[in-house]
Amino acid sequence: MVAIAQGNAAIIQKDLNLAEAAYRQALILEKVPLANSRYGMALYFADQGEWRFADPLFEEAFHLNPDDAVAGSFWLDNARANGVDTLKKIQALQKAYPENHSVAFLLMREAKITENTELLTGMSTWKSNIATSLLTADQVASQARMLVLVEKTEEAQAFLDQHKDHANTAAYRIAQADIASATGDSIGALDHLKNAARNNPEHPVLAFFLR
Repeated sequence: MVAIAQGNAAIIQKDLNLAEAAYRQALILEKVPLANSRYGMALYFADQGEWRFADPLFEEAFHLNPDDAVAGSFWLDNARANGVDTLKKIQALQKAYPENHSVAFLLMREAKITENTELLTGMSTWKSNIATSLLTADQVASQARMLVLVEKTEEAQAFLDQHKDHANTAAYRIAQADIASATGDSIGALDHLKNAARNNPEHPVLAFFLR
């Protein structure tokens, strides 16, 4: 949707007034509920320090697309900064989406951030019932990123290499960024993040990588 892309461009330029107007227009024009419209407004409110308005929008958007681990991470990071018990929040989501790769990754990520070693170790053996050959780009990326969280970067890269048909997707590039960062290649990580954003102009969270 053009309005979302305009809002994202405004976010990149740090023009919050224009971003708000564009995201509101996107909400008005959408024919069906869209996660990105809500993420855009949530980011605007978060930037303004209005967490009481941002959080419900983040949550509504996440339920529209629970496979989006990038947006989910951004939601949890903002929630944590606002004093929310994010581990409890993602554990509740994991009960709602027990087979979801992105939610499993987010739970592992939160366990690592909060230094919950027991939970991190327990989640490191998480497996879904979906055949590897049928995994989507989001699922492949989340699986690889879970391996990075437990410092299995070579295994994560090998797993991505098995799914190069997803190499041009944002999710795949984000996973590559995680591997690059974990192996000390901060410049390479940033390049992957920026490429993910440039190739997905309608994703509000990815737009932040171009600010």
